Amino acid sequence: MNGTGIKVKVIEALSAGIPVLTNDIGIEGIPAENGINYFHCSEPEDYEQIVRLLLADEIDKKKLLQEQRMLITNYFNLEESVEDYIQMIENIEK
Repeated sequence: MNGTGIKVKVIEALSAGIPVLTNDIGIEGIPAENGINYFHCSEPEDYEQIVRLLLADEIDKKKLLQEQRMLITNYFNLEESVEDYIQMIENIEK
């Protein structure tokens, strides 16, 4: 298992502005920064600590949402990807 389904869920959560807590496999290949766009957790205690901080409003959720949106816009922009793909196909035909 390569974690591909997990990665799609991570990208969906980032797009929706949901705080993401994940491990090495879940974030692999996604250019996110720990503590900026998501929270890296490797042990159960890591997840517990971040959840407690989120519930206690000790993490700036508004800033987190802004950073998540910027990441998605910069790296996972569907419209831009479609335009790039069409351009590649058009260049093949030439």
